[in-house]
Amino acid sequence: GVLARERTGLPIIPYFSASKVRWILNEVPGARERAKKGELCFGTVDSWLLWNLADGHPHSTDYTNAARTLLFNIRTKEWDDELLALFAVPRAILPEVKESLSLFGTLADDIAGAPIPIRAVAGDQQASLYAAGAEIGATKITFGTGIFIMQIVGEHFQTHPLFFTTLAVGKRGRPVFALEAKIESCAARVTPLIGREREMGALMNEFA
Repeated sequence: GVLARERTGLPIIPYFSASKVRWILNEVPGARERAKKGELCFGTVDSWLLWNLADGHPHSTDYTNAARTLLFNIRTKEWDDELLALFAVPRAILPEVKESLSLFGTLADDIAGAPIPIRAVAGDQQASLYAAGAEIGATKITFGTGIFIMQIVGEHFQTHPLFFTTLAVGKRGRPVFALEAKIESCAARVTPLIGREREMGALMNEFA
């Protein structure tokens, strides 16, 4: 756990990709053999979208998405050989990793009718943080399925007993470190409360 935290900023939990990839390779019949033959690829949602939408099917991702896999060393900005060995994930199935503001390819002609360049990729939380700012101290809170708080802390890696450490998009698209806290399943908890409030409001109106 300490090795992963010091290199990825994340705890070893099923929320992130590594244990799921390991399970697929070990439990799905033929998966590991096909991976060794170069017949399987692993990636995050953005790399799947690039594969399907971009000309030539590039297998790429950006730093912010790679940082959520538990396999990417956010200090060296590379896939980590020790973590790959720990989770028994072959390097050959992993996507190429680039800065968030990079050329990731061009949209296939049959999608937009023209080779439009794809010049940015970022994870959802990092993209919303970038909208708030790219300077040290920039902070955002998003409310959706979960609640996610993220703050840019700069170019120096640091850990926190309560927060994850991850990569964000800094000035000119360069990767910087950020701290993140999350509350999972927020919507599932709030929705019943909203429903009760509406029922109570309707009941009050009926007797008004």
